Amino acid sequence: KIQYLILLRSQNDKLFVVGDDDQSIYSWRGANIENIIKMEMDFPNLKIIKLEKNYRSTQVILDVANAIISKNKYRKPKKLWTDKKEGNKIILKKLSDEYEEARFVVNEIKKLNDFSNTAILYRTNAQSRVFEDELLKNNIPYLIIGGFKFFDRKEIKDIIAYLKIINGSYDYVTIKRVINTPPRRIGEKTFNSIVNLSIKKNINIFEGIKLKKDSHDGIKKFYNLITEIQEYKNKISLSELVEIVIKKSGYIDYLDKFDFIERENKIENLNELISSVKHFEYNNPDSTLDDYLDTISLTSSIDIENKGNYVNLMTIHSAKGLEFKNVFLVGFENGLLPHSNSIGSQQDYEEERRLCYVAITRAKENLCITYSSNRYKGRNLTISTPSIFLKDIPHHLIKSEKIKKSSKNVSRETSGIKVGTFVNHKNFGIGKVTAVMGNGEEAKVVIYFKNFGLKTLSLKYAPIQFI
Repeated sequence: KIQYLILLRSQNDKLFVVGDDDQSIYSWRGANIENIIKMEMDFPNLKIIKLEKNYRSTQVILDVANAIISKNKYRKPKKLWTDKKEGNKIILKKLSDEYEEARFVVNEIKKLNDFSNTAILYRTNAQSRVFEDELLKNNIPYLIIGGFKFFDRKEIKDIIAYLKIINGSYDYVTIKRVINTPPRRIGEKTFNSIVNLSIKKNINIFEGIKLKKDSHDGIKKFYNLITEIQEYKNKISLSELVEIVIKKSGYIDYLDKFDFIERENKIENLNELISSVKHFEYNNPDSTLDDYLDTISLTSSIDIENKGNYVNLMTIHSAKGLEFKNVFLVGFENGLLPHSNSIGSQQDYEEERRLCYVAITRAKENLCITYSSNRYKGRNLTISTPSIFLKDIPHHLIKSEKIKKSSKNVSRETSGIKVGTFVNHKNFGIGKVTAVMGNGEEAKVVIYFKNFGLKTLSLKYAPIQFI
């Protein structure tokens, strides 16, 4: 706004402005698309030169981008074109969930064998985790552009530190990280007094906290928090334990100090952490907190030498201005792209469409768009729907592929499951089937549990046995 006011006050015949309203994606940082849209009104003698020739992408990719962005009402009409008339159709792939999506994308990347010219683009930071995990499993180096690896993000490291303490790891670094996060008015001097007491008494730091808890309200709150959650440790599932840590520690309220966008990103990361734990306990039904912490410690310590040849992972916002031969645009679903925060706002909705446009035009030669039928949000498996933007892509530009069932996670069929069948769930106990929905990868059952009520569960993931 201030920049535009400076322009208005310095009107002369030597004004020269370059901009693209179709790539205005930073309204949350103060960028105002009206600076471009309304410029002709404020500068009546303005001469507009449209730079529509594109030197990056094939015409197929540009046609996809043009088709999507043309639906925005608040823009200057323009249509990108290129001399690169030849080009591959875009790949559109539907997967059953985010894990199968990650496996598919990484397998395609392995086929390309061109890591440094390949990018995985996603709408939210939290989406990186499953792709990081799959790339590590396949020994493929990667780099997060404009951000940190999932388990290096502050909020994730904080909750992991809590889990370590709850599991009995009372080392200096771990306790110092969270004893005052969220703030409990436990300063450096107070913490050092606990450490010195522990050394003097030849006890661990948490025992030192116990001795000091009656002298400081913040220390008492921290000690009571840890001991209270430790009581839950062997009584509930791992994912429920993580939920309780986040809730009882007051971490969500602590995030109120951040601006809205950063707070939302951190909450999404925390929900993704819960999802990762849920996935871990499904694949390792007899696992303990100790097992989980060992697993992520091992994963976090893996450092694959990239020698300058690595897959690029980034949010769409971070991708602006970059270009890659091969682009995978993942999570092309309502709620992600367009993001759920844009619901009810025409301006926000159009910015989501511009984000989509930016993502597509990062691709030079090959573009693959993927979306999932189901996606975990915290501990809950939710049904996903393809992005509303998908309907705007002309069919003749798409090379669709039929979904192949994963050999690793073939779902149980629902044909033999009847309403009234009793089941035994690992966490909920005995229940009764009240409804059956779908089949194959998308099969779900609604089950009534006496102490938990109705639960809609995916047959692919739910730890249930039919009685």
